Amino acid sequence: MPVDLTTGLPIARNLHGVIGFGNSRFYHHPLPILGVLWMVNEHVRIEAIYPEPAVVFTLSATRSLRLGGELTYGGFSLDGPTRRAVVEYESYRVGAVWSAEWRPGLKLEIGAGVWAFSTTAAALFVGGVVTSLFTAGENKTEAM
Repeated sequence: MPVDLTTGLPIARNLHGVIGFGNSRFYHHPLPILGVLWMVNEHVRIEAIYPEPAVVFTLSATRSLRLGGELTYGGFSLDGPTRRAVVEYESYRVGAVWSAEWRPGLKLEIGAGVWAFSTTAAALFVGGVVTSLFTAGENKTEAM
């Protein structure tokens, strides 16, 4: 189960610090969450926060456009016929999200972007075949 613990620290009227960490069940090290949130004006907010930096444009009271990136991470385990395998992953994304609230409680978000995915060395057991995953695009299969 992923866990994120963060807090905000006021620095100035339009500037806030953000500090915390994120961790996942099989992730070896907590990932720091650190940065600043700057309210440039009532329509532009810069979120220079690792792991999800973004620039948010408030188009109206009910519409916004978010341009940003994201680093996600996590892990899970698989029980195979002969041993247990642990898979850890990282995903890097860049994209845009347009959101609109039509009425209270009803919000529409449309997003698009690109991403890259990688895993640590792990073994997946599928029947009598062991599939080793190393990085995106590299998939090796060996007989047991």
